[in-house]
Order: sequence, then structure tokens, then C-alpha cells
Amino acid sequence: MQRIYIDMSNLRDMLFDREQILALVSDDAVWNQIPLEQRFELVDSFEFRTLMGDLFTEGILRILRAEAEALIATIH
Repeated sequence: MQRIYIDMSNLRDMLFDREQILALVSDDAVWNQIPLEQRFELVDSFEFRTLMGDLFTEGILRILRAEAEALIATIH
């Protein structure tokens, strides 16, 4: 799998409404191109939490944690 770098500062500037965030998170092809570490940074950001609310943000963080745990399990 080829790793694609996405500039998070620019991505945060471009995401300014809920519909854009929902479209990004729902599109597995695009969402999974963003490295896991950067997805954590995006979801854990003040901007994301403000736009999407705590409940939605915590749900996405749980999914990301499960993905990280699965990756660690495969490595070991």
C-alpha cells in the first residue's frame, strides 16, 4: 500500500462545515488515504469537536482506536 501525505493544516482550513466532514468520514477510499496518525489529529482537533459535537467525535475516536489496535495486533 502506497502512503499518501495529506497536509493537515490545509485540510483543517478546507473543512468548515458538517456536511464536508461527514462526506470525508463516509468515503472510505479517501478517509483511509489519510494516515492514521493524521486522522487522529484531525478528529481530536478543537475545530472538529466544535463542528461535530462531543458524541460524534468520541464515536470516531473509538473507531480510530480500534483500527490502531488492529494494526498493532497484526504487527505482533
